[in-house]
Amino acid sequence: MTLRRSSARVAIGLIASLALSAPAGAQDAIARAKNLYQSANYDEALSVLDQLKAQLKDQPAADSAAGALPEIAAYRVFCLLALGRADEAHQGIGAILREDPRYRPSESETSPRIRAVFEEDRRRLLPQIFQERYERAKATFERKEFQSAADQFKALMSLIDDPVMAGEESRSDLRMVISGFSDLAQAAVGTQAAVGAPAAAGSPAPARAAATPSPAPVLQMAAAAAPAELLHIFNASDADVVPPVAVSKKPMTWVPPRTGALRGDLSGLLELIIDENGNVVSAKLQKPVYPGFDANVIQAAKEWKYQPALRQGVPVSYRILAEVKLTR
Repeated sequence: MTLRRSSARVAIGLIASLALSAPAGAQDAIARAKNLYQSANYDEALSVLDQLKAQLKDQPAADSAAGALPEIAAYRVFCLLALGRADEAHQGIGAILREDPRYRPSESETSPRIRAVFEEDRRRLLPQIFQERYERAKATFERKEFQSAADQFKALMSLIDDPVMAGEESRSDLRMVISGFSDLAQAAVGTQAAVGAPAAAGSPAPARAAATPSPAPVLQMAAAAAPAELLHIFNASDADVVPPVAVSKKPMTWVPPRTGALRGDLSGLLELIIDENGNVVSAKLQKPVYPGFDANVIQAAKEWKYQPALRQGVPVSYRILAEVKLTR
């Protein structure tokens, strides 16, 4: 490194530090970093951005300076890609998308190559990010923090139509599940407001509000309707999961048809999805048993009860195959 280059680094560091001491320092520093990036001085630009990020990271999100963090993160990625530091760049893209899954770099500020890298990472990460946000929203709903849950489900609805998310066949299921949660959360917000609103002086006490809606029916709907990738349904290939164990199985009433064409026993194969409570939330016949009786088999299977599968001691959804035999 030449003396001139070292002096330039020191000067840039001092300028950035001085800029940060003023209210408008963040935007000044970002503008400087942009100029350095456009001049292909990627190392210097990255140094300014890192220093700025460190200064702002503990500030409240509502602070105008802290609001510059997304732009800082984006230009850090641009610099890292230009410097060939791909692993760090992909980590940075992941962090940006987790904050704003709809983010795409500006065409006026980035090259087609950078936009292609971002788009490739979006295709890879967005389903996972959607899953994380869905689980977070569902947990918020179960804690009865309904306003926050309603806001989170509303944000999820805005992602459903992203082409990266799911095929057309799955979108209607996703929309139904998220919309169901959102409607219940919004209704619960109204219920909580009615219960908490004080009665006016001299007015009769308000009628008892309806009970807060239970999440159980919606959770069952989600398990039955949502695509497997939304629910993290485990199966026999997941070695770290203890499979479910049958607790009770409703017997199937089987009246053999009066025909000599049928000899021996009949058998079929059921695919079952068992939720975290040990309930069968989906039953499909992979191998039919007998025409006219298959619907009875499915209905009976949905009433079976299991000890749920466990992953690290935590109940999880699980897909199993169960053989069905009908003895004549």
